[in-house]
Amino acid sequence: MSGFGLERQRQIFLDGLCGRKPAIPIQPAALEEGARRVMTPEGFAYVAGGAGAEVTLRAKRAAFERWAIVPRVLRDVAARDATVELFGRRLPAPLVLAPVGVLEMAHPEADLAVARAAARVGVPLIFSSQASHPMEACAAAMGDGPRWFQLYWNAVDAVMESFVRRAVACGCDAIVLTVDTTLIGWRPRDLDLAYLPFLHGKGIANYVSDPIFRASLADPGDAVERFAATFPRPSLSWADLPRLRALTKLPLLLKGILHPDDARRALDAGVDGLVVSNHGGRQGRRDRGARRAARGGRGGGGAGARPRAARLRCADGRRCVQGARPGRCRGVHRSALRVRPGPGRRGGGGGGDRGSLGRLRSHPGARGLPHGARDRPGDADAGGLNPSGAARERYGWRRIGGVRLSPSI
Repeated sequence: MSGFGLERQRQIFLDGLCGRKPAIPIQPAALEEGARRVMTPEGFAYVAGGAGAEVTLRAKRAAFERWAIVPRVLRDVAARDATVELFGRRLPAPLVLAPVGVLEMAHPEADLAVARAAARVGVPLIFSSQASHPMEACAAAMGDGPRWFQLYWNAVDAVMESFVRRAVACGCDAIVLTVDTTLIGWRPRDLDLAYLPFLHGKGIANYVSDPIFRASLADPGDAVERFAATFPRPSLSWADLPRLRALTKLPLLLKGILHPDDARRALDAGVDGLVVSNHGGRQGRRDRGARRAARGGRGGGGAGARPRAARLRCADGRRCVQGARPGRCRGVHRSALRVRPGPGRRGGGGGGDRGSLGRLRSHPGARGLPHGARDRPGDADAGGLNPSGAARERYGWRRIGGVRLSPSI
């Protein structure tokens, strides 16, 4: 049995026999804390921060924490094959290293170190427009390793075109246009420190090495000012895509797509692929999570998604729990739900099973209850989970998975 993870694990344990422990923390939280200690406050804020109150950033992490894998056993995993074919190239795993700008704030060798690491394992690296080293230097560090190029389309079309030509010349396999950064996100951590790395000459190596950009400078010292005057491009629109599509035959992907209508429009425009992304929660303050958007379906924004309960209100202004059609109240409200331990569950359940629903209060007009009816003595016990026989007969209570529910559910 072989594999990078197994080999790394074995080496760690063998080193432990000699009293050596990993120099780099294994736990992600410990790794983040270690980075915070060695980075500058400005660097850590730029890398770790999100937009607004960072609600989207937290929601994105929570979405991945809810993702579960159900393993299948006894499948002979002695020889595993995780390879995939993407844009005509066979890759060792269905993974691509995302573009990260201004890496010099995190590592002295910045993009060059990442390029060498990606080439060693054969995983594609997406060069960032905002890299700390020119794309040609990163390509040289990768040798024959697969790479793509992420494009920020700034206000000067000639610079964008030059970037694309350079990406083709240095062996990039695809162009990835970022479409969710036509404005820079409102990031409180950066604002509190009054720090934007580009204005300090960081993350603009591809610009100062570009012949078209340099030709526009009256003086080499004007590079930062010129960059700030032309980045980003708020006017970027669907009408601009044909110009980019005509520049190269390389696969073209759009990064930052969350809405299914945008996905369909992109494909109609001749785009070859999509990167479903909310920019790591760094752009929009209440953006939908990328995993949820990619999944589609109920609540995911896909075709046929049911309306969210939070959008529906009854005549009295309260929110309906169920996704009923407007004007047809289902009689169960968010303010009326209480979580209580379910019967037969120790400590109210654990993990994803936190217990059962408590009392469900109804209001006038609720389906299955006479107008004006409410919980009345004798209809249910004090916990609201065991209605009397009369109440069951009158209101049609039923049991699902150990929880008694009214017909309103």
